[in-house]
Amino acid sequence: MAETIDKYLYYIQHYDYIKLKELPRLRKEDIKNKIHNIYHKIILLAFYNYYNELDIIFSFNKLNNSYIIYNIIIMNKLNTFNYFISRGINLNLNLYSYNIAVAWCCDKILPYYESNGFNFNDYNPCDSIYLSNMYRLKVYKYLFNNGFNINIKLMNRNNLFTNEINSYKSNLKELKYLKSKGINIYYNIRELLLRFKYNEYRNSNLLFLRKLYSPNYFSSKILYI
Repeated sequence: MAETIDKYLYYIQHYDYIKLKELPRLRKEDIKNKIHNIYHKIILLAFYNYYNELDIIFSFNKLNNSYIIYNIIIMNKLNTFNYFISRGINLNLNLYSYNIAVAWCCDKILPYYESNGFNFNDYNPCDSIYLSNMYRLKVYKYLFNNGFNINIKLMNRNNLFTNEINSYKSNLKELKYLKSKGINIYYNIRELLLRFKYNEYRNSNLLFLRKLYSPNYFSSKILYI
């Protein structure tokens, strides 16, 4: 059982609730007796809808914690989300929590925020999309399908496409999707390709990028103009 518990904790620590859902359901007794970290205990009780246990064991102050709030949102479970609101936790009409919901594309939670006055015109949610986030493609589709301007300038002077190139990750699906939706693939490309030229060995999408851009863009003559 210890190895199994370790798997549950691993997925919590890596915010992977899709994988956590694939594991056998934990009994509330196992959570209470075998999970020693109080925050992990709360998160697992919430994930498996053991709300009565949460009512009995934990006070408002224990539940009202930024790490717990972060996990409750990215779980993307509306019943659990509503439970925490019923306990007085400030998940609703809160820009911090809405930011998390956008970044992780919590499609069960986002309609709640948007029905309460949040919308994409209030701020730039693209800066909330973490390049380490495994759900980026889902986020991009959500933003595009809801009419958001995917060409918007990010705080680091890239747009979403050039930001993906800069990530040096295997992200071909994300790049192809953004290109198919008409994103400006040349946005801030001069500076980006200069760095790319000297770091191309780190980018797993080298062949795609070489085909996408004119070979002249990789020549020092163009880059140094």
